[in-house]
Amino acid sequence: MDENKGRVIAKQQGLKALGLVGVLLKAKKANHITSVKPHLDKLINEHGFWIGEMLYQNVLQAAGE
Repeated sequence: MDENKGRVIAKQQGLKALGLVGVLLKAKKANHITSVKPHLDKLINEHGFWIGEMLYQNVLQAAGE
């Protein structure tokens, strides 16, 4: 699903949207995963997920990695 389209629909329904990167960060915070980087790298390298370099670095920093 295109996250932007999903966010628009969620907003129309009165829901708060959380993207894939947010899910990874929450998963680490809840100790469901030990590191965000390998999951994010796999998404990028194997599944065509696109994320800008600055956001990529910000996500890793937010995850303490």
